[in-house]
Amino acid sequence: MRDRWKRAGCVLAIVVFAFALRAVGSAGRGYPFSFYPDETANLNRAVKIYSPESPLKVDLNLHWFNKPSLGFYLNFLEFGGLYGWGRYVSGVYEGPGDFARSFFNDRGPFYLVARLFNAFWAALTVWLVWRIGTRAFDRATGYLAAGLLAITPGHVLWSQMVKHDILAGFFAAASFLWILKILDCGRWRDYLFAGFCAGLGAATKYSPVVMGLPLVFAHLLRARPEGAPVGRAAFARLAGGLAAILGGFFAGSPYNFLDGKWLHDNVLPQLRLARGLVFGAGEVNAENDSFWTQLARFWNVLDNNEALGMVLILLALVGAVTGLRGATRTVTGLILAALGGFTFVFCAMNQQYPRENHLVPMYPFAAVLAARGALWCFAQLRDDHRASRRSIAILLLALLVPLPGFPGRGLWTIQADAMRVHPQLAAWHWIQAEIPAGAMVLNDHEVVHLGLTDERLTWIRERIDRELERNRAALASIADGDDRAEDRRRYHRERIERYESYASQYRFITEAAPKYAHRRYDSIILLKPWQEDDREKFESKAYGYNDLWHVLPLGVPEDVAPIERYRIPRSTLPESVQGEDRAGFPILERPAEYLVTRRESFDNYEKPHRRRWWPEWAAFYDDLKAHYDCWEFPETGTEQGLGTVRVYDLRQRVEDREPKIEVVDLDAWRRLRGE
Repeated sequence: MRDRWKRAGCVLAIVVFAFALRAVGSAGRGYPFSFYPDETANLNRAVKIYSPESPLKVDLNLHWFNKPSLGFYLNFLEFGGLYGWGRYVSGVYEGPGDFARSFFNDRGPFYLVARLFNAFWAALTVWLVWRIGTRAFDRATGYLAAGLLAITPGHVLWSQMVKHDILAGFFAAASFLWILKILDCGRWRDYLFAGFCAGLGAATKYSPVVMGLPLVFAHLLRARPEGAPVGRAAFARLAGGLAAILGGFFAGSPYNFLDGKWLHDNVLPQLRLARGLVFGAGEVNAENDSFWTQLARFWNVLDNNEALGMVLILLALVGAVTGLRGATRTVTGLILAALGGFTFVFCAMNQQYPRENHLVPMYPFAAVLAARGALWCFAQLRDDHRASRRSIAILLLALLVPLPGFPGRGLWTIQADAMRVHPQLAAWHWIQAEIPAGAMVLNDHEVVHLGLTDERLTWIRERIDRELERNRAALASIADGDDRAEDRRRYHRERIERYESYASQYRFITEAAPKYAHRRYDSIILLKPWQEDDREKFESKAYGYNDLWHVLPLGVPEDVAPIERYRIPRSTLPESVQGEDRAGFPILERPAEYLVTRRESFDNYEKPHRRRWWPEWAAFYDDLKAHYDCWEFPETGTEQGLGTVRVYDLRQRVEDREPKIEVVDLDAWRRLRGE
């Protein structure tokens, strides 16, 4: 009994350490804002599940299937808990409307809650890996595998952001634990739970559906004790387990099946590309690169300080080779089947998949193999071939040393990056203090989150209403005999749905604006045209940055410099174009005074091929850098500095000297202001 409590204490210590390591960075990374677009998009989709117009006040159909829905559903439940606490315990929220208004004006609590729950699922995955390692091999493997996953850099990094890869990895590990039980006797519940967990994983990120592969292998390799079913009975259990994958998928993301949009927009295009499976359908063109090119990218990503790193990769390879010998070859083969399935999906299904976050569901399995590899190496150094808990702890501490290729190096980088002063947050604080309220600010891809003046909010809401009216009228006018009638109807329905959501969003923002003390600006967001819909082709413009001047006032002479075009108010244009307002693009009522941008934008067109492909954008940023002073907020912690932010002063064009770049030291600036 005493040993049992000791073992439980060791496991609990590893799990708590894993959670703490991840939770530390949850309050960083630009908090109370997020400057990672996927986090913002994930929060938006989760909150949109609340639908005041719906009889049940919720709409579980996200109408977007590049990712399945289960992760968003869980985020929605987490926010429900936040509302319950703020409404009935702390009294922060007066009701659902006040809660919604707070989301669009103060998202810090939402980011923090979602990130902490992600850290919670990550810590539970560490516990599952301990169970897997212990059941598949021995206790030493279980302890060490849990410890290795706890310090795996990529697992720590993506548990600190609102992404669903960690949750997908949790369900994949849970499925594998039940798959191991199939090897022993293969009871009905083992098959059903293994399949159902794999289905829930697929309902989170699609890729864990590959857990069906080790499930089949476990069935074929299972032990057959006396009295165990054979023939049809055994086949029925296998069929039940595979069917449970579909059941778990449906339970976690039902509208993948109930809404025909998934089949039309995601599954069929993937089938037309002759890929045969649907895991990565709908994101990008999968024809561009061969499997072998993608495999090379995959290994390059895996050997990264923010993924596995070289040491863990080498240990996992040693564990795979040595594990295939002797009594452990069956379970090692099952782990390799899972890893092979993920690798195939990530490399063959979609050219965006070889990225650090997409590889997260593989890390639990890699940790188990790495633990086996480390223990084999340890056994070669000891005569008794035994690894004590003390020696395992020493090994884990050694791996935390920040040497190149070690997990410790990646962890140091990740935590330092999480807790640094984010350049976009620094720019926001500086703008709030130095730029007067009401100024006209161009926000390049919404680099910072600026509150809008009442006038700009009114303009936006009027534009949304016009778009709704235009699309409703266009939908009603489509004739049945039109060859593209159904495509046109789908297009306008989607736009109506989108703008109805925008209408609710900006209503909440307008109602809550007086409650928040931040300075507000007459700001417009510069969106590259590829982010907008092509009304003629009825598809996303995902192929280039052309048609730059569609975002500028109409009727501007061609010989006017690119930035100066933003300083021509509508009132100075010919009367024939003053009333023009292309839906979706802003017309300036007064000259732009400032522009906020990042290095990813202003240095994006230095390469010859980019200048050749997108000459308008190249000219725009050439003019900006050559003729306007700016304040710079440098990014620290990375060599590229792609996150460096600049605030350009557009009030005065510089012709007789080199523009000034004033680097702002935020700490010194705050000291100067007495903060």
